[in-house]
Amino acid sequence: MSRAEFAYAQARMHARMDNRFSESTWRLLASSRNLGSCIDVVNQTPAARITARMDRTYSVHAVERVLREEWSATVREMASWLPEKWRDATHWMAVLPHLRRFEHASESSSSFRWLRLETEFPEAAGVMGVERKLAPPEPSVAGVWRSEWCLRLPHKRHGAQIDAALSPLLDRYLVNGTPQADEASKAWSHLAEYLSSLFRKHSQAPVAMFAFLGVIALDFERLRGVFADRIIFSKPVEGEGL
Repeated sequence: MSRAEFAYAQARMHARMDNRFSESTWRLLASSRNLGSCIDVVNQTPAARITARMDRTYSVHAVERVLREEWSATVREMASWLPEKWRDATHWMAVLPHLRRFEHASESSSSFRWLRLETEFPEAAGVMGVERKLAPPEPSVAGVWRSEWCLRLPHKRHGAQIDAALSPLLDRYLVNGTPQADEASKAWSHLAEYLSSLFRKHSQAPVAMFAFLGVIALDFERLRGVFADRIIFSKPVEGEGL
């Protein structure tokens, strides 16, 4: 990809990065009393299109569905900014933040985890299902995803660089293990900072677009955590919803 080919996408990504939540917005969300209060905060930001789809009485599952759909829409939008040859690998990123849920959908039945993948991401499940049948017995969902992603990258010389640069992001979603609660926030911040730095360092290069998607994926992950916490642990404000 030449710099000229990438210039338009780079400008759009920079604008989107500039519109990310500030730490003051994250603090407002963290101090909100319930989901309704969170919605009020987000409605005052460029991300208002997300909360415009939500109801103050939404369950965790309903919120997750909206965020999953908005994340997929973001990936599709970004892919539309790029030259055709980079779109397949970009589209393939949509399922990445969700792979761990499918990997551990059932301790005893690999069929169930693939059924869940087919329900939520039918196109990805179709491609991965073919590879799964050709692979050794019981391949991991994560392993099949990564193999397909590498095949979709258009240039081998870029593939090695991208894979190495993005290894911290891929490890977060593809490698088993979750940080302890007291380490989770620090791990999130370090990874977001690393990816933001990668985005700036490789401006107008292929690595930047995947670093950008990684940052946005982390933002969706953090927002989901805030919403879920407010729904599960907070009580509605008196009179709200009447």
